Amino acid sequence: MTIFSAVNVNAVNVSADSTLSVLYFNANDLRNKINELFTITNTYNPDVLCITETFATSNYNDLFFHLPGYFLLRQDRIVRGGGGIILYIRNGLSYQLDSSVAHSSGLWEAIVCTIFFSCFHPYEGGLFLSFTWSDDFILP
Repeated sequence: MTIFSAVNVNAVNVSADSTLSVLYFNANDLRNKINELFTITNTYNPDVLCITETFATSNYNDLFFHLPGYFLLRQDRIVRGGGGIILYIRNGLSYQLDSSVAHSSGLWEAIVCTIFFSCFHPYEGGLFLSFTWSDDFILP
């Protein structure tokens, strides 16, 4: 089963010599690591931050996980404890939430979104270039 594929990253608000930085980590319970989240963000300054194993539940509202300067997308595990994912996307980057799913088995969650990312290249006639990123996540 394919969970996500052909996620488009089409160029917005990033200079020609910039890159889109993505940071991932397994939090193993983000609820008690909020200070570490701020430290990691201030140290690495990522455009997108992907966190797994947040252990977040509906008992914790989005404000609890708020990170200044970022949009928050989250999917909690709903069937049993553990799990959960959060995506932080830097303010100023345009994105579209395509799907957010918690599987009924309680074994996985997924957030699929499109981030629109542009680079202006004056040496190429001032055209905006588009980039496509794709990945397939296959469950066993």
